[in-house]
This record gives sequence, C-alpha cells and structure tokens, in this order.
Amino acid sequence: MGIQFVVSILLGYWAGGWLDEKFDKAPWFAMAGIFLGMAAAIYDMVVLTRKSVRALNDDNDSEDS
Repeated sequence: MGIQFVVSILLGYWAGGWLDEKFDKAPWFAMAGIFLGMAAAIYDMVVLTRKSVRALNDDNDSEDS
C-alpha cells in the first residue's frame, strides 16, 4: 500500500511536469498533479481498507456459525 501511495503521487507529479513543459505554466500543473495523485492514493487506500474489513467480518461470521 505504501508503494502504491508513492507511485500515485510520483505519476501525478510527472504528468503535471509534462503538462507544465507543454503549456509553459510551471509549477501549476505539477502541483495539481501531486494533489490529484494524493487524492487517488487516498481513495485507493480507503477502498482497500473497506475490502479488508469486509473480508475480516465475513471470516468472523463464518466462524461463529
């Protein structure tokens, strides 16, 4: 999960840097890319956490039966 978090931010920064060079708007696209990468990473973390909690609850329910 940690690697996924870092990769999402780095990809956002890279894409923003590319757009900065293309449109000569440094550093605005890079900063936007970083924030979008962070948002995507947090979203993925929430989804994975919900799946893990759901799986744990399903395991506990099957053990109680």
